[in-house]
Amino acid sequence: MLGGEPLLDQSSQTRTSALFCSSVHNQRLDVASDLARVQQLLPSLLPLVDPIFEYAHPTGFAITGGYVYRGAALGAAYRGRYFFADEVSSKIWSIALTVDPFTGKATASDLRNHTADLTPGNVSSFGVDAAGELYFVDYGNGAIVRIAAAPAALTPLMALDGPSPNQSVVQPLPVSGWAVDPNATSGSGIDAIHVWAYPLSTLGSAPSGSPVFVGFTTTTIDRPDVAAFFGSTQFTRSGFTLAATGFAPGPYRMAIFGHVARTGSFDLIRTVDVTISAHTFISVDTPQTGATVGATFVIGGWALDAAAATGSGVDAIHVWAFPITGGSPVFLGATTTFADRPDVGAMFGGRFTRSGFTFGVTSPPAGVWDVYVYAHSTATGQFQNAPPVRITR
Repeated sequence: MLGGEPLLDQSSQTRTSALFCSSVHNQRLDVASDLARVQQLLPSLLPLVDPIFEYAHPTGFAITGGYVYRGAALGAAYRGRYFFADEVSSKIWSIALTVDPFTGKATASDLRNHTADLTPGNVSSFGVDAAGELYFVDYGNGAIVRIAAAPAALTPLMALDGPSPNQSVVQPLPVSGWAVDPNATSGSGIDAIHVWAYPLSTLGSAPSGSPVFVGFTTTTIDRPDVAAFFGSTQFTRSGFTLAATGFAPGPYRMAIFGHVARTGSFDLIRTVDVTISAHTFISVDTPQTGATVGATFVIGGWALDAAAATGSGVDAIHVWAFPITGGSPVFLGATTTFADRPDVGAMFGGRFTRSGFTFGVTSPPAGVWDVYVYAHSTATGQFQNAPPVRITR
């Protein structure tokens, strides 16, 4: 029960309200019946006032009186609130006090339970420092605890390492970076990365069509630099990368969304505008430049075009030889048969595994020739060549 005993303001040592805390067990305080006894024994407590707040035994059993908060750390919302506790039930509350400027009497309102936030234990006493900040004694744990505002939640962060803004790129387009929720208790705190591509008419313009889902990944790459920045190895595995493929050449806005596990929503987004250029990758493994060949030789290598929606993006290989002295080229051969290249699939993605080619061709007449290997793209319908390989027949 909260009732009427003078409470001194710690800064001015003047009477500012009429408030006291007392456990009255199973009976309500009867001011009238005790008035004569109080006047005889404790005349300094007069005049008595009725309690301004009380709670029943199931809620608590032993009130520990506290102080009116006059500090700054908890913010203006708590200034002027009276903090008190119950030692037996291990609860702690605060109430708002409205003081009548004419009578000096306080009215209690807006009871708030802070037990879950402060986990106070058995509060046996309160204290206040020179700055008006409050403390309580956790008797069971032998600790003096300062009542402080909970730290503000830190903002989740995401940074892109690539691609760069307004960059001209080819596919597969690596979208990479890192993402962290500093409030997470384990891991990076980001449990999914989704990437979308918005077609643009020009770089920097508003999207000109419906977005296309590029794919999703998680933070699976170790980033010691990020962990060092946030001061914890918890955030080491915060990097991500995803390869964008299957897009027609043109300008796009890549939008990268990070899903924050703590909030259950995509609170992070970063965008970057790029121009995707047409490009067919061709690598000739054999013959090598400077080789001398006989009547026949083997052409081998791999080719792909990541702009294709499916498959390797290349459906034919043609080979021509150009004499270095000038003159008409000679067609050496072609193939539409492709073989698995696990090394290429590991580099560019599984669907590009069947990108290898190997076939025999008839050599051109004696002389020095530049051999050009052309790959036909299913995305553009055009042939693109690799750098020439010079051979001697």
